[in-house]
Amino acid sequence: MFLAILVLSLLLSWFSLVSGPLTVREPLETDVVRGRYFMIPYVEGAGEDIAVRNIAVVEGTFANSTLLKATLVVVRSGKVERQSGLSAGRSSGQFGGPWKKMKIMLAIGESQTADGRRIYFGSYGASSAAGSTGFPVRENAIVTRRLLSGPLARGRECILYVEGSQDFHVARNMSVEEFAQNNPGEFTVVVARVD
Repeated sequence: MFLAILVLSLLLSWFSLVSGPLTVREPLETDVVRGRYFMIPYVEGAGEDIAVRNIAVVEGTFANSTLLKATLVVVRSGKVERQSGLSAGRSSGQFGGPWKKMKIMLAIGESQTADGRRIYFGSYGASSAAGSTGFPVRENAIVTRRLLSGPLARGRECILYVEGSQDFHVARNMSVEEFAQNNPGEFTVVVARVD
């Protein structure tokens, strides 16, 4: 009995070591902007200039079933509008054993329209991804930005990134609805969770 408990605890320790939490960090100089991102239109020669910037890097060990789910949310005067969402992870047919270290970059693209700046949300680095798109228009200029780095909790949505037309108060444990109630103005918010 003691041996069975010891083996089980060792296996659980090894699993948690190998498949530790996914972590969010600031993009580095080496995390260059790529030519194509999932869900951001590739429009070279199409007459539309989309400026893309990496806003966050999510990295860690992905199991075959691990999914990063991220959503772009627009907050305007206390109202929450969920716009674009994506799920990124490993392809089920990908080789490399049950776990694989991955780095997924989240990005925002913008293009000028007659009504303001159109916002695109996308990712780079996943071998499997799915998403839904909405292309909101930002009316006001960005004054400030903030990334909330650190580990991502499984099964719990948290705020990762905020940029807005004025200063704001944000905490990682806030829901996007709480953020909207406490911050008047126009903001682009990215929330994420790991499933």
